[in-house]
Amino acid sequence: MSSELSEITFVLIAGTLLFVFLIFILIAFFVIYQKRKTRIEEERRQEREFYEKEIWNAQTEIREETMRFISRELHDNISQILTITHYNLNRLEIDSPVLEETRSSLQDTIMQIRLLSKALNTDNLMEAGLIQSMNFEVDRLRQIKRWNIDFFIEVTDIPLSGNTQLLLFRIFQELMTNIIKHSQAENIFIELAEGDNSYKLTIANDGNPYDFHEKAREYGFHKGSGLKNVLKRVEMLKGQIDVRPNGSKGMTTLITIPKLP
Repeated sequence: MSSELSEITFVLIAGTLLFVFLIFILIAFFVIYQKRKTRIEEERRQEREFYEKEIWNAQTEIREETMRFISRELHDNISQILTITHYNLNRLEIDSPVLEETRSSLQDTIMQIRLLSKALNTDNLMEAGLIQSMNFEVDRLRQIKRWNIDFFIEVTDIPLSGNTQLLLFRIFQELMTNIIKHSQAENIFIELAEGDNSYKLTIANDGNPYDFHEKAREYGFHKGSGLKNVLKRVEMLKGQIDVRPNGSKGMTTLITIPKLP
């Protein structure tokens, strides 16, 4: 009887150990499978991000080269034609208030074209850096004398790469263009500040509020391609964008960019 009990005990123990061993094997297999699956998914995600980044970089380079071309055409072609026209008007010996107003308007147009040419030229922006480029753009818009623009810089230096600063400037430029074209704002507030781990660009206005993200999702002839570019550039910089209405009037946009994107 004792021998049979020992055999039963042995079988139970052996069976239990075998069951535990099988469970351990299954758990180990599941863990290895999950790790392999996670690694493959991560590799695919990295490949997809790399591919999307390469596509975006190519598109960005095409856009910047297009802007260089437009900048040169504005400066070397259109500006020169307008300058000759202005010179010919000055040669007219006619005392007329309309002619004088035309001369003045033409001179302002020539100046704005030259300033716009500089603002579009990527090489100028890369050399000047973000802060000087933003100052230049704000001064250019102030000379139009259409908006009251308050610009505050709480940063002395931005040690980001040239391409990062260029992307951030294009974000700023696109947001300003959108305000000017669509918001009917009269007052614009801009602040570039520095946090512990990030740079923060705030742009507020008292124009017409709208749903930023809904506008960016529109398609067709009225699609917000500029706003899509803003979202994509912020994503490329691993930043965040927060757009909210100021009650019933105006919008505030906050762009947060990490110091090490």
